[in-house]
Amino acid sequence: MLPPSLSNGACSLNCGEDKYTLSAIIDLDGEGNIKKTELKNTVINSRVRGVYSEVNKLLSGTADGQIKKKYAGVKPTLEKMQRLYEILLEKSKTRGAIDFDADEAVIIIDGDGLPAEIVRRERGLGERMIEQFMLCANEAVATYLTERGIPCVYRIHENPPEDGFSGFLNYLESLGFDVRSLRKSEPTPKMLCAILEMAEERGMMEAVSYTMLRSMAKAKYSEVRKGHFGLGIENYCHFTSPIRRLSDLATHRIIKKVLFEGKRAENYASYARRAAAAATDGELRALMAERRIEDLYKVIYMSDRVGEEFDATVNSITNFGMFVSLENTCEGLVPISELAGLYTFDERNLTLRSRYKTYRIADRLRVRLEEANISRGKLRFSVIGDN
Repeated sequence: MLPPSLSNGACSLNCGEDKYTLSAIIDLDGEGNIKKTELKNTVINSRVRGVYSEVNKLLSGTADGQIKKKYAGVKPTLEKMQRLYEILLEKSKTRGAIDFDADEAVIIIDGDGLPAEIVRRERGLGERMIEQFMLCANEAVATYLTERGIPCVYRIHENPPEDGFSGFLNYLESLGFDVRSLRKSEPTPKMLCAILEMAEERGMMEAVSYTMLRSMAKAKYSEVRKGHFGLGIENYCHFTSPIRRLSDLATHRIIKKVLFEGKRAENYASYARRAAAAATDGELRALMAERRIEDLYKVIYMSDRVGEEFDATVNSITNFGMFVSLENTCEGLVPISELAGLYTFDERNLTLRSRYKTYRIADRLRVRLEEANISRGKLRFSVIGDN
């Protein structure tokens, strides 16, 4: 959000430099419950420039001597962090927080600005630890502000819409899941976690997770507290990244003005409302731009691979074909016109069916790349052995 001179310089917690910060100091009990939160102006001096890949090796016991030397002064702290992470993770599972663990692409750019390689992003222990700590901090700050009647830019995620969830249950039924008991009750985070566990056991995690996500309400920002369904948290905001998200920056501004400068809390209610609307709008535009750029890079990368064969998974099925994804996260369409024979679309069971063959979501296929259309940002595949 901020220019690099600020985000990577003046506002970044660079190693060995004193930096002014707004800190949430949180006391937790042995089960990870938040007992007390303090918000203070502080000075931080980072001892090590941590790198996730190095921390992951250190915690897994595979680090070389150079990495061990670099982190020697903070290794005891990292070990305590790992124990706390395990406590917070267990608490998260108990309340039914949904971990979609969505696959993200890492696009490696060469010296000419072109994609040289695309791989799946791996979330190691280091990434997961920081994720849990940020969730804890965000919940603690939102609770602190709520209890004191201070305006907050909440991150909310409402319950799944009835029509979307009903369609998702139909989809599960088409995959052979017994959903009779699920139709009789309101959706809960724990229920959806159980579905994802069953999907993982059946080797359908990617497709089921993708479809579940599409059936749910979109998370957004609001000045009104409505809870976060996906995380199973009543009070939640974004606080941890003020140099890259407007919502976090707005929360910091409110805290500074009301808590440290003594301004009247009610004076910032309209600011929280405007900031929430702007943050939601900005997030949507940023996501759209990010997806378009990512799709473009993927098509450019695959343009030299037209005619090659790949292993793929069916992600979704429509009346005009099926979308498949490769191991490197690139996705494209197999048009119904590319399939041998006459296929019909079964909307209820989400299948493409001919007299001799049926395609379902989560099917594993061998496909050939037929076209990489850079101007449209689209990939087109055909199925090998479709007869």
